[in-house]
Amino acid sequence: MKKNAFMKKLAKVEGVTVHGTSEDFSGSKGGIWLSGSAFNMNAWEFDPQEEAYTMGVRNDIADLGHDHGWFFEFNDPETVMAWES
Repeated sequence: MKKNAFMKKLAKVEGVTVHGTSEDFSGSKGGIWLSGSAFNMNAWEFDPQEEAYTMGVRNDIADLGHDHGWFFEFNDPETVMAWES
């Protein structure tokens, strides 16, 4: 799925805030700048069986990304970037 279409899809998901593109954030090309309650960097420690989160990303959001060819990466504890796989 193309970046603009995936941004619109993510913007409709509860707990996800789409701030813009990675270009807006750091100048890096191709990503989507996100934050919100769907992301919890500490979930790696508190959810070791990954029942609610996968690598800090709420499972439904991680699955959505996977289904559309995207993955999520923490830039810092409150900032997440989505990148095409």
